[in-house]
Amino acid sequence: MRPDPRRAGELSEGRTRRRGGRAAVGVMRPYSQDIRTRVIEAYQRGEGTQRQLACRFRVSPSFVHGVLRRYRLTGSAGPRPPSGGPPPILDEAALELIFCLAKERRGATLDELCDLFALHAGYRPSRATMWRALHKLNLGGGRKRGGRPVAPPPRSKLSAASPLEEFYVGAGV
Repeated sequence: MRPDPRRAGELSEGRTRRRGGRAAVGVMRPYSQDIRTRVIEAYQRGEGTQRQLACRFRVSPSFVHGVLRRYRLTGSAGPRPPSGGPPPILDEAALELIFCLAKERRGATLDELCDLFALHAGYRPSRATMWRALHKLNLGGGRKRGGRPVAPPPRSKLSAASPLEEFYVGAGV
């Protein structure tokens, strides 16, 4: 039997959360404390097996098993705390080193910055990690592999016209 989508813990309808720059539709939410408590009390009173209780409360059997196990081990039926994800690869000292390297070598490609970082730090981050670090430091993304800048450098208000404009003006076009 499929769980009732109107219950807490199922996919939320119409709610979105920003994740990785994109909106994630149907974000899972933890079941309410009320349903957890009712499942535990019903099981302790012997009102059915785990599968029968799952059908009765319209939750999955694995949810019932997990709640009962967590209650036995910790005495709490609450949801697990968020895990927090993997630790960052680059700490504050590494970000400071990247900042210095990027300021010193303005036109360096991502690969060159990774190689320079490896000389100083002893390990080589991936190009993606270097790109994220540069953007975190508001330094842009360096240059692509082909040597083209990711974004054109900002022009000063006092700078002359671009070489193409000078060409067209000089040619009388």
